[in-house]
Amino acid sequence: MQRTPIEWADYSANPIKFTHPAVRGQTNLCVPRSSGCANCYASAITKRFKGVKYTQQVMDQAQLVLDEPELRHMLKARPKPPKGSETFVGGRDRPCVFVCDMTDPFGPWVPYDVLDQLFGGVALRRDIDWMLLTKWPDRAAEYLVGASGRIADQIMAIRRASGDRGVVAPLPHVTPGRAWWPLPNVWLGTSVESQEVIHRVEQLGRCPAAIRFISMEPLIGYVELPLSSAGVMHLDDIGGMELSAPDADPWFSQPDWVIAGGESGPGARPMHPDWVRGLRDQCQAAGVPFFFKQWGAWQRGSDRGIDEERHTVMLADGCRYGWDQVSSMEVAPQHIGRTGSWKPGLNPQVMAPVGKKRAGRLLDGREWNEMPQRAGVGA
Repeated sequence: MQRTPIEWADYSANPIKFTHPAVRGQTNLCVPRSSGCANCYASAITKRFKGVKYTQQVMDQAQLVLDEPELRHMLKARPKPPKGSETFVGGRDRPCVFVCDMTDPFGPWVPYDVLDQLFGGVALRRDIDWMLLTKWPDRAAEYLVGASGRIADQIMAIRRASGDRGVVAPLPHVTPGRAWWPLPNVWLGTSVESQEVIHRVEQLGRCPAAIRFISMEPLIGYVELPLSSAGVMHLDDIGGMELSAPDADPWFSQPDWVIAGGESGPGARPMHPDWVRGLRDQCQAAGVPFFFKQWGAWQRGSDRGIDEERHTVMLADGCRYGWDQVSSMEVAPQHIGRTGSWKPGLNPQVMAPVGKKRAGRLLDGREWNEMPQRAGVGA
């Protein structure tokens, strides 16, 4: 477990590792699932230092191992706020640890018994909020809906192994049964980079979790989230699903938190300002905390001082044009209005590749660092 530069977490931990014939020792691995994975930072890091990329072929040749020393460290570590600060990220009094930021903990390559050990361990560290992010919320739901009994057994086995002989319930000071479930210190999120994968929000809603969140990074298109000021997720708007009483099932409530950000690193795609503003406005209207992580590698530029080779003109529908195309209006017919100019609503923006640090995190003149209130967890 180590400190992380990720703006919405304090630490990261990676207890799920792999061995591979082409790699000396252990490595991190994952498999891309959607377009948001195209420029994965974890894959680039693994390729640079281990010589293998994140592909299905590489995963098929690998063997998963649970990093026992890392898991023990997660159970014993005493996280501290950053140097010079008395609080953790978001001004909180307890740390957030991003678990498995180099793989997907609910990918089909992770067996249920490994997840049982992982959840059994983090359950005993009630002083830490553990954050898990997945592009497989469907499998997360399948696992979590039936996992409480197995995880309870795992928790009690860990406690007995540590010398606690009087174990009668999964966690101290609670009665046997469902009083401890879902784990109050586990936050579960899914990645939604575009409207094409909006169904993941509904799948996340099926998961028993104390806090559910949506990570919209890299944001590569406009997304209309199913949010409501009533706090109920409208499942009938996703994939044609209809429920007669959507507020009757607590597992179908809307997300508790939304994170958004642009892409950074080699090959990064620009994010249109309308996309992130739209998300912020949706969250504010529904009372959902919004966290803006970064603009990424691209920043809104100026019509002056155009570098025709580097700058691009981006439309709200995601299409991009070179400056030479725009200056002569040699663009697709669907983008041209009756007067020969842009059609309404496209809001063309000059985007400049300036790098993550220079682009910064300000949205309309301020940082957005909102975080959800944790669900009553004892220290």
